[in-house]
Amino acid sequence: MTCHDDSRPAGPAPGTRPRPAAPRGDHASEPAPVAGPVLGSVSVWACGQRARATQRGERYTAGAREHPASTLPDLAGYAISCFTEPGDWVLDPMCGIGTTLVEAVTRGRRALGIELDPRWSEVAQACLTGLRRRGIGGQAHIVTGDARQVDPLLGEQLAALIALLFCAPPYGPIHTPPATSPGRQAWAPGPAPLDRHRMRATLSQVLRGCRGWLRPGGHVVLTTRAWRTPGGELLDLPADVLAAAQHAGLIPRRRCVALLARLAPPGQLYPRASATHQSHITRLRAGGVPAVVLAHHDIYLFTTPEHPPPTPSCPPTALTADPRLVRSTA
Repeated sequence: MTCHDDSRPAGPAPGTRPRPAAPRGDHASEPAPVAGPVLGSVSVWACGQRARATQRGERYTAGAREHPASTLPDLAGYAISCFTEPGDWVLDPMCGIGTTLVEAVTRGRRALGIELDPRWSEVAQACLTGLRRRGIGGQAHIVTGDARQVDPLLGEQLAALIALLFCAPPYGPIHTPPATSPGRQAWAPGPAPLDRHRMRATLSQVLRGCRGWLRPGGHVVLTTRAWRTPGGELLDLPADVLAAAQHAGLIPRRRCVALLARLAPPGQLYPRASATHQSHITRLRAGGVPAVVLAHHDIYLFTTPEHPPPTPSCPPTALTADPRLVRSTA
C-alpha cells in the first residue's frame, strides 16, 4: 500500500459531484465496517471504524469527554501495539486526559504522562484509578508540570527505558488556556493568531529533552493535522511538527495517515470528528469559508540518530481486509 502525503481533507473522487453534508460524526445509516486479518504493516491506519464512545467504553471518566481535542483511543492503541511489547514503557509528554496511558495500561504496558494543565492531569489520574478498581493494573504515573523541563520532572529512574514516545502536540484556538495556567499559552495560543515559530520552538524543546529517555531502538510517533484559524486560513501544522522534530535531532522514518472516519465499501467515508471540530467547521461555513470536516491525521514516525530503526510488527487493521477498499501496489 502506498502512503499519500496529501494533508488536505478528504473530498469527493475526481469526476463526481460533491455531496453536501452537515459536519456530523456518526450516521445511523452507515454500512457495517469490514474487518479481517492483514499481513505486514500498513501506511493507512483505520482508527475510525468504531464510534468514539465505543472506543472509550467504560475506561474513561465523564470529565474526559470535556477535552476539546483528545486523541482517538484506537489511534493511540494502534501505535502502542505496533511499536512496543507488553511490559515496555510508553511516554506521553502532553498527555491531556491520559488517552495514551489508558491504552498502554490496557495492553499490558507501563506508562508515564506529563500534563501542564492540572485540570486534565486530574482527569487522567481519575481514568487510571478507575482502571485499577476494575482490576486492570499496570504501572502508570501522571506528572503535572511543563514537559520542557522533563529531566527535573522525571528524575533518572526511567532514563533510556522508554520504548515509545507518543503524543499529539496541542495547538489551535480551541486550546485556550485557563487563567490558572498561564504557561499553557506557550503551548497552544487561544483566539490570537497562532505563533507558529513559537510553537515549533516549544515542541522542539520538548522533544529534544525527551530524546535521552528513549531506549536503544525506541520510537517517537507524533500525530497532527492541518488546522483552520478562526479567520479560515488553512495552516500546514504537520509541516511545522516535522520541522520541530527534525530540529530536535529526530530522524523521520515514515509518514502515515490515521483515518478519523469510518471506511465502508464501496469507499465511502463517514467522519468521526470531535464535537469541537464539528462546531468549528460549522462556524466557518456560516462565515462563508468553504471548510470541510477533516477525515485524517498525519502520523510521523521518528527514531534517534544513535539507534537504527527496527522493523515493527503491526497488528491487523480493518483497512486492508477488503479488496473493495484498498488496491494493492504489489
